[in-house]
Amino acid sequence: MYGVVYCDEVAYYRWGATNRQMSPKQIDVLANERLKIDSKQVKSVLALQESIRSKHQVILHGYSSSNSNSTRDRYVEAFAMTQNKQHVFCYEIDPEEGDGRVKTFSVARINYVEITNKVWQHERKHIKPMIDIFNMTGTTPIHIVLELDLMAYNLISEEYPLSVKDLTKNEKTGTWTLDTKIYNPLGAGRFCLGLWEHITIHEGDVLKTYIADKLKKIVL
Repeated sequence: MYGVVYCDEVAYYRWGATNRQMSPKQIDVLANERLKIDSKQVKSVLALQESIRSKHQVILHGYSSSNSNSTRDRYVEAFAMTQNKQHVFCYEIDPEEGDGRVKTFSVARINYVEITNKVWQHERKHIKPMIDIFNMTGTTPIHIVLELDLMAYNLISEEYPLSVKDLTKNEKTGTWTLDTKIYNPLGAGRFCLGLWEHITIHEGDVLKTYIADKLKKIVL
């Protein structure tokens, strides 16, 4: 959907049975066509990709964070993106302290990306975290096994397509087993709470504890 495909920083296009290098004009034309699909988000993706190639710091202007319930500018070194270009891995820099940590940002929540003239200063700390099927990141895997009925199966396969590889149908019961690893109980927890009548948690003590704590707060 983003049009231009790069290999070793060179853009190519398919012509019959051959791969040909794209000219700067061809790149601009194709990029502009794709910008019509979702102008703001695609512009952000293109800017982030350019900053990664050139190793320059960027400002994520007007980033809307669900965790902090705030909208503000974020100063980061973007160093990798997920395959679907929906999330970007960054080393966030504290403007006052000059230090920070690796975080994952949703591209859709960025107002616009500004590439600065400052080059990366923290490349050695660019450690890419793992990402699970619920788009949660972390470094410590948590094994979970869920049993889903048809409704839960349909929703998880539609909303979280990466889950398909970890789903197995149980022919005798007509249910599906999700056997996977998560890196944060938040994503799986939200999914289970929203479909509590349609899901059974067979394994995953961390996930069970997370849901139990949330239920206590709901009742109170």
